[in-house]
Amino acid sequence: MQYYINVTSWNLLESFVTESLSPFAFYQNRNFGNNLSRYLDKSNEKTNFLILSTKDRGGDYVIKIDEALLDSSCIFPIRKSRTLFIYSKTIFYKKGSVEFRFSSEDLRDSLMAESQILSEVKCVEKYSSDFFVKFVKQVDSKELSKRNGDNPFSFQQNEFIEQDNIYNKVKGAIVAYVRGVSSSVNGEMQTLTIKTTDLKNDFAGLNTSIMVNECSVSNAGNFIRSIRECKELYLRTIKKQTNLFDIIEQQFYEIVKLASKRETEISGFYSQDKKEREKSLLQEKENLENKLFCIESETELAKLKNELERIKTEEKERGKMYGKSRKYYEKGTEKYNRKQFLKFEIKKFEEDHEEYHNLKNHIADIKQQLANLTNVPTTYDAAISALFVRISDIINDILRNIKLNIKPMAEVNYSVFNMAKMPYTNLTIENCSQAELDFFNVTLKEIFLLENANISEAYILNLIIMAAKDFKSLPSANTKEGQLIISTLQTYWKYKNNRVAGFEIPCSLPIFSSIMAFFVKPFGFDQMERFMQNRGINYKQYGFMLWGGAIGYASLPKTFTNLLYSNDNIYKRMDDFLFSLHRNIELQRPCNQ
Repeated sequence: MQYYINVTSWNLLESFVTESLSPFAFYQNRNFGNNLSRYLDKSNEKTNFLILSTKDRGGDYVIKIDEALLDSSCIFPIRKSRTLFIYSKTIFYKKGSVEFRFSSEDLRDSLMAESQILSEVKCVEKYSSDFFVKFVKQVDSKELSKRNGDNPFSFQQNEFIEQDNIYNKVKGAIVAYVRGVSSSVNGEMQTLTIKTTDLKNDFAGLNTSIMVNECSVSNAGNFIRSIRECKELYLRTIKKQTNLFDIIEQQFYEIVKLASKRETEISGFYSQDKKEREKSLLQEKENLENKLFCIESETELAKLKNELERIKTEEKERGKMYGKSRKYYEKGTEKYNRKQFLKFEIKKFEEDHEEYHNLKNHIADIKQQLANLTNVPTTYDAAISALFVRISDIINDILRNIKLNIKPMAEVNYSVFNMAKMPYTNLTIENCSQAELDFFNVTLKEIFLLENANISEAYILNLIIMAAKDFKSLPSANTKEGQLIISTLQTYWKYKNNRVAGFEIPCSLPIFSSIMAFFVKPFGFDQMERFMQNRGINYKQYGFMLWGGAIGYASLPKTFTNLLYSNDNIYKRMDDFLFSLHRNIELQRPCNQ
């Protein structure tokens, strides 16, 4: 049987963050999800249940659900209706068992466009083939909430939400593990990717250097060596002939010649008179800035600016706790109100004090004159820029070719997961020291014990302390490998607390190295992946799994999951495993009926 569920644009878009649909009340109480508040329809009741219908009742957004996705024991009819039912649990989507109807192409296209700019909305592409457009006249349902009677499931809501919280963390860990296995490659392919990416970045830096510093290419030999090294490695690894590197080398020689001519042309512009003019302007700017400082010191402005700077410094310190550059004080707090007052008073002073206002404008004018003196356009600028764009495009083509030829080192083996005691997940790892295996599993256990939170330096250090404490109680902690793990963790903790100058990750412990990649670069998979590539760490799945469990599935970005959801051979097996896993969670943590 098929059921139809009317939803809002907010509810639908949020469901592609979590790959599930929940009663509105769940969003306020559980530990995950994207609120997407600008979509939230304030007039929609925050009910404790979903309304299922055996008929499409019309509306702009309707989800068609197969009964295989539902718990039949939790479907209850609404009084005086043969076609309407209430359902108080979260419905988890599965490809092939769910469809999405839009009343118009504009609404469908609008949702798909908006999903592109929201990083957590990760499942639109996966289910886009299940989207269809059909206008169905809406049936009036204003009386639904009055006819449904008492909600027989409200007392179970906390248990249902607990199940969802557990599944979100476990699913995040499993999906991240699969992503790690599916993207792990051999050493030479990894080296090729790194060197080619570095070459692209080096050319971008050279472009800036030529245009800003107005100089020629001084290290041409290094670039030629890098191009030829990448070519040799590409031919050895991909085993396909290509002339792309030869074209890059030819384009680079043209850049060298044009950059030299550009430097000569600029040196002709930069006469002795211009040097004197620049010196004069810099001196004038310094004198005006001294006058500004005197005015600030003689008035309250210096005091106001210093206090504002202290608040900004505090916000930066707060940001470090959340892994951000800055964490602003919340609206309505004393510090927030004080900051707004200071900004207002400073702006008012700068506008009302005529001399101060004129000085600032004069300084801005001098800065522009200095910029005009140094940034001299030449007849070679456009040609050089075009060559750099061409080189960047070619290297992007090379990177795409590399990506197409990447083959995972291994297939995903789902039997390595032990789900006997949910929510804890233990892994079996072949050819791994017992100490590494034990430390990974205790770290994963501690992550499942912690609630979902923004990963911060404090979170990581606390996780290290708790995992190390658990690990020390195990026999493997006394082995040679166990002692090396403990020693490394102690040194890293001291490093993060500014007690030692550096730390080393033991290359003899490959699984532990992957764990350390998570500890060192926990604020995004791309940073972690780059760190692993540079260090030659092949087992990405273990660091990824810890990260995925820590942030939960809902917070995984589409840039991370795209590799999985673009390959149905990967995600179909993964989805089958995840659905059996969810059933296991429900069996081990049942709700009282």
